[in-house]
Order: sequence, then C-alpha cells, then structure tokens
Amino acid sequence: MIQAKRIEILSDNGTPLVVLDASRIRGERTQARFAGDLTLFSEGGKQLASLGRDGFSGGGVLGIYNKDAIRVVRLGSLSNGGSSATFNNSSGGVCVGLGSAGPRQNGSLTVNGKDGRVVALGVREDGGTIMTWSADALTVTSRLPAQD
Repeated sequence: MIQAKRIEILSDNGTPLVVLDASRIRGERTQARFAGDLTLFSEGGKQLASLGRDGFSGGGVLGIYNKDAIRVVRLGSLSNGGSSATFNNSSGGVCVGLGSAGPRQNGSLTVNGKDGRVVALGVREDGGTIMTWSADALTVTSRLPAQD
C-alpha cells in the first residue's frame, strides 16, 4: 500500500501527465475528510480531463477539455440528487445543457445561442413545456403550453 496526498506521473522531460490528488473537502470542520481527484495533462502541460468530487454538489464530476485546456464537456451530479451534462463551445460557453433532477422533480434540455438560451424543453406536473427566445435571448417568442 502506498499512502500519499499527491502522486504525479511525469513525462521524460518532467512535465506532469497524470496527477492523483487527495484534497480536504471544503466546509468539513468537525473532522478532516478528503476526496480524490485525477487530472490528465497533455505533453505540453494542458489539461485534457479531470475526474473528482464536485465542490458544490458533493457528488462526482468528469470534465473533458479541448486542446486549449477549455472545458467542453461536464458530466456530474447535482445537489438535489439529480445529474447534469453540459456541452460547451470552444470558448467554454454552454451550448447544450441536460439535467435530470431528484426523485420528485423532472428533466430539462436547454440549447443556447451565442447570446444566451434560445430553446428550452422541460417537464411540469401537468405535462411538458417548450419555450423559445429571440436570437438575442431577451424575448420569449413562444411558450407551449401557453402560460396562464
């Protein structure tokens, strides 16, 4: 058994390619509790992927990064017990978001334009909803079913 708080696997030139890290869980005051993280890097030192504990929800999160080390995919858990997936553009802005909420809630899908949300699909207690916005994401252009 190897016991360490941080392990780095290095390339021949000394650049970290894989980092295993045990970090203290934020907000834990009564006892020292740790969670593990795994981060993968390219030969050039740019982040390619991460797997670890999400500091907000307390669950796991997987991040995939593009060649410029910008996160383009995030799969994770939500604080309400559900899960989420986001797919980002090359600048890191969310293009598509999927969510499945906790046991008493429902799922959603949003599609964003460069200026914000353009289409949203969701579920309410009385059925499904669809909303669309103008290209500038400021004006609701349609809502099904219509809001009372």
